[in-house]
Amino acid sequence: MLFRSADLSAAIAAAEGKQEADYTPETWEPFAEALEYAKAVLADKNAAQAQVDEAAAELDRKST
Repeated sequence: MLFRSADLSAAIAAAEGKQEADYTPETWEPFAEALEYAKAVLADKNAAQAQVDEAAAELDRKST
């Protein structure tokens, strides 16, 4: 599945609304790491499509 950077931006915005209290410590840390990675990829104007796809997919997996 291909994600455009706009899709990644929307996924980041949705993830930023999540609260640590809704997660266990074991699930919050991987989620927070995925969110930080997604932000870094989004900020990288030279990011390859594969990086955008990976960041969006990882954030989606860790958000649940």
